[in-house]
Amino acid sequence: MADAELLALLHGAVDRTTTLRGELRCWRHGPRSNRAFEVGRISSPAPIGTMVHGIRGTNTPEEGETVWRVVQGPGGMYRWDQVSQTGGYVGVAPEGPQGCDGERAWHLRTDSVYVTRAHGCALVQRLLDPAWVLTHDLDLLGEDESSGRQVLRVRAVARSSRPRSGGAADMAVERDLAVDAERGFLHADTALVDGQPYDSMELRNIVLDEPVDTSVFDPEIPTGFKVIDRSQDPPTPLPWERDRRRRWHVRWPVSRW
Repeated sequence: MADAELLALLHGAVDRTTTLRGELRCWRHGPRSNRAFEVGRISSPAPIGTMVHGIRGTNTPEEGETVWRVVQGPGGMYRWDQVSQTGGYVGVAPEGPQGCDGERAWHLRTDSVYVTRAHGCALVQRLLDPAWVLTHDLDLLGEDESSGRQVLRVRAVARSSRPRSGGAADMAVERDLAVDAERGFLHADTALVDGQPYDSMELRNIVLDEPVDTSVFDPEIPTGFKVIDRSQDPPTPLPWERDRRRRWHVRWPVSRW
């Protein structure tokens, strides 16, 4: 496949699939994640934005894996149900059932249901809308198969001019991708440091474009659970909206005088 075809495949991926069912495996290696922050900070001459980096305790397992059963629908609707958790907490989403009906996002806690305004999820941001990959130099390595579908194996190298911001997975200089050869979404994204994997998100047992009863995305409220509804709260004001007496100057990262 020519480079231009691969770029076009990635760019339009988010609009090519109506619904998706499957399993989502999220895996992280703690010490290598720490190393990725060091390498990302040193190797990039571009400014560093907000870095989200948890400090591991002495008793924290080196690796963690969470598996979710996921359903993705149109209009920002999604549903995640946790299947398993081993090792340290991976942190791509709160533990437990959660979802979004397109207007309200919800999360089932121990004895309550927390409801907020609709927001995106890590599955879309990292795998189903891979336009962010276009900030990398791409090398097509070959073809493979995932969930019975043809995928392209791609090595992505972040351009030195790309600003680094976010969590451990965002710090990767190199990553291995499995790109759906027809739709362009990612079946897997594995961040690498020193040639070794340290953070991975992978879709398995995928079913595409199957009709979905939209009630599956509605908030789940067990009998007796308290509902904490913040969906009608006004949006949190931006810093320059909170204090109009100051002059704000926006750069990367945000600074003021």
